[in-house]
Amino acid sequence: MAIFACQPKQGRVLDKAHIGALRHWHREAAPRVKEAGFDIIYVYAGHGMTLAQQFMLPHLNTRSDEYGGSLENRVRLTRELLEDTRDAVGDTCAVAFRFGIDEMLGPDGMQAAEDGRAVVELLADLPDIWDVNVSDWANESATTRFQPQDRYQNDHLSYVKQVTDKPVVGVGRLTSPDVMQSMLRKGIVDLIGAARPSIAAPFIPRKIQEGCIDEIRECIGCNICAASDGSGIPIRCTQNPTIGEEWRRGWHPERIARRGQATQTLAVGSGPAGLECAMQLARRGYEVTLAEGAMDFSGRVLRESRLPGLAAWRRVADYWLNDLRQRANVRMFAESTLDADQVSELGIEHVFLATGAAWRADGVGRNSRRSPPLIELGADIRCNQTLGRIAPTA
Repeated sequence: MAIFACQPKQGRVLDKAHIGALRHWHREAAPRVKEAGFDIIYVYAGHGMTLAQQFMLPHLNTRSDEYGGSLENRVRLTRELLEDTRDAVGDTCAVAFRFGIDEMLGPDGMQAAEDGRAVVELLADLPDIWDVNVSDWANESATTRFQPQDRYQNDHLSYVKQVTDKPVVGVGRLTSPDVMQSMLRKGIVDLIGAARPSIAAPFIPRKIQEGCIDEIRECIGCNICAASDGSGIPIRCTQNPTIGEEWRRGWHPERIARRGQATQTLAVGSGPAGLECAMQLARRGYEVTLAEGAMDFSGRVLRESRLPGLAAWRRVADYWLNDLRQRANVRMFAESTLDADQVSELGIEHVFLATGAAWRADGVGRNSRRSPPLIELGADIRCNQTLGRIAPTA
């Protein structure tokens, strides 16, 4: 998130003219959104980073006028923005409201069961759609290491439908069709919001409708997409290599051109790159041989998925292996180390090397350009300060 952290920030108290200007900008923006062809226009009070939400929070809003003090006063700006947006577009667009219902700060912040519920009650009928989540960003888009379940926000939003008759959207890295259907059947939500899962698998609704559940590239909550956003670089996804490349290279997430004249291909290495390469070659119609030197396929994914809280990362390899093992034009060989001469003897024209890379063992990296010093811990052992390794002294 370096690009955010480096930006200088200044603030000032909004006077009535500033608030009027803010409302004016919203009223002007709404018709432009409608003209651009969108069916839903959002008023946003989530992630802890919009004025609408910040006005609601007593630890941020210390005003003494009609926009501060009581909860009803602190919600006044949000009410006005919702009403202004509705007036600007009439009944031709839906007006949705994204609301961070719980700050996850306990008594030090807004809690879903107290002020969060009261806000829903105050504004119950104003939006056409309630889109509720927790804040801030780190909680709303939590990684799998800290939120392994894909329904972790349900406890915070389960009462919203009891307070409003309007449709409710729920989020929280919802990837499992069974969980989605369960939430709908139980009446927790009316609609499923799936931003990160749709980055990993753009056609989730269609695949669920067609019963092709095993063809869904499941979001693993690694948050490399969010890291790309925060670093100001093109979006990336561990599961979907086409993301962000649709416009630049014309890559479709699922459709790939058929093969040329050659038929035989060899992929050496079955880590993420090797498995993706083999799968796409097979989809293009090539005969694919996949060779892996280790006993098991998947490369680095096997090691990483064994780390605490990262078991979901194994789903990256599960998706590829499930696809490859069903294809008649793919042969897979484990414990098959190949050198250059052996590859040449196979006579396969197109060879793809995906043998990966090894971590440096000397501690040198982005922030440590020289080998870090060794710390003497005693007469017979020493410790590398960066790596934390302990080894016998010479």
